[in-house]
Amino acid sequence: MGEGAAVSSGIYHPTTISLRYSARAVLHLDGEVDEIIPGPIYGSGSEVWLASTKNYRNWLTESDIDPLRDLVNQASFILKNMPPRLSRAMWYHEYASRIEYIDVRWTLICTGLESLVKTDRHGSTKQFKTRLIALAVELGVPLTDLDADTAYDYRSGLVHGQGLPPVNKISASIDEDPRTDLYTKCETVLRAAILRALRAADFRAIFSDDDAIRKRWPV
Repeated sequence: MGEGAAVSSGIYHPTTISLRYSARAVLHLDGEVDEIIPGPIYGSGSEVWLASTKNYRNWLTESDIDPLRDLVNQASFILKNMPPRLSRAMWYHEYASRIEYIDVRWTLICTGLESLVKTDRHGSTKQFKTRLIALAVELGVPLTDLDADTAYDYRSGLVHGQGLPPVNKISASIDEDPRTDLYTKCETVLRAAILRALRAADFRAIFSDDDAIRKRWPV
């Protein structure tokens, strides 16, 4: 896995469908299925975890198929010329989904967001907080100033080895941690930004130029 990875269904609608359930279908010339062979994918990276499954549709429906197919088909062309910062954001989002623990996922999602919004060496904190809120508003994700402050404070504590407050001896599972709601908001902003960038060329183009980001979301 790396920059320019293929689009997964998790960008459209996250579920616990993962590579663990992959299979190879052998067809007859008339299109009938002759044999289905389970995929040889297992171990680390083969499973996917959701931030929470409470009151959440953890499956794809028939109505999801056409828009998801369209997204995958158009993405195969877009990914070849995607702005590097968007490719990085996609990679961090995808990798985070394969991690069970909230502290590890938090740093990955925040790094993915920074891939999108950071343009200057100095003032990293202000860039993250200000642009995260502006991006959330534009994408229709409810995120407050306090949310942005807390998210970045948690991120800073984690990357400097302090853990999430209160510091636990072991990490909490993503579905058990009381801070999951805030984490989910941040992950949703990242995913929604990537999805819009894949669907809208004008939005995607913003991430090709630092000045365009500064103009769109001034600090």
